[in-house]
Amino acid sequence: MELDEAILNRRSCRSYDPSKHVTVEQMREILHYGTWAPSGTNSQPWRFTVLSGKAKDDFIAFHRADLEKKPGMSEQSANIAFWSCTSLEKSDVVVLVWDKEKGVVSQQGIGACIQTMMLKAHSVGVGSLWVAAVRWSKDEITEKYGHKDWELIAGVGFGYPSEKMIGKKGPPRLPVDEVAEFLG
Repeated sequence: MELDEAILNRRSCRSYDPSKHVTVEQMREILHYGTWAPSGTNSQPWRFTVLSGKAKDDFIAFHRADLEKKPGMSEQSANIAFWSCTSLEKSDVVVLVWDKEKGVVSQQGIGACIQTMMLKAHSVGVGSLWVAAVRWSKDEITEKYGHKDWELIAGVGFGYPSEKMIGKKGPPRLPVDEVAEFLG
């Protein structure tokens, strides 16, 4: 698959084919490509927890239970958080993405890493969904997985897209002239 095609046709996948499974080898390859993303001073701050099967189901149940007892969430935030949790539940694999440096600059490299993983997944027919809403439970998830020296950045769901996702067009994008200014 050409890079241009991957960039223009990759979509956030919220509907997966439950009869197809992403293998450990495929996830290793997707993560490998992610680690080639740029990072400040080549710090490579990303760390991953890959969850599938019962481990994924346990994570979803834990996250959902934690969201139910969160004080101070607006109704809109709660709806988004639960919807995102349900979307991750439908995926075959969930990758928790962590920042080992807990830095402001490192998060930019981690964003590049996540995007690179999603593009690689798309290039091999695997759908993905980047979910930042797991951060509503970041302290509890951090404690559950014992990574107190890391910061939870996102959860990314991976799986084979369902038929209704295949070929689905994304929403329109704003033209460059509406989002950029050229000086000089």
